[in-house]
Formats: sequence, structure tokens, C-alpha cells
Amino acid sequence: MTKIEYCEHDFCLYWRDNVCLLDSIELNNMGICMSCIVVTVNENTLAKLRRQQLAALEARDQQIPTEKL
Repeated sequence: MTKIEYCEHDFCLYWRDNVCLLDSIELNNMGICMSCIVVTVNENTLAKLRRQQLAALEARDQQIPTEKL
């Protein structure tokens, strides 16, 4: 078992702010976490979040001044 201080798998049930909440995890021979439980997001929620994120990015892009070529 291995203690992980930093984790990038933000869809894991045990992930919070780039940290694994487990005291230790098991890694397979490829270095992939075997303790990971992926959070399931239903399609409607995912579609809504995608639309919101896209709208936020488009609004931000419209506020950034561009240089004339």
C-alpha cells in the first residue's frame, strides 16, 4: 500500500483539492490506482455543466482585447 499526497484524478470519490483522502492506496503494475472509485455524473447534469462552462469561456474570450494584425 502507498500513501499518496497528490492526486489529479478529480472524478475519484476519494479526491479533494488534489489530495487523496485515503490513508493508503494500491497501485497496479502500470501505476494506476486500484482504490479509485469514479463518481458517476448523469448525462443531463454533465450537459448542463458543459453549457455553463462554455458560456463562461466565451464571455471571457469576448472581454480579452485582441491585437490587430
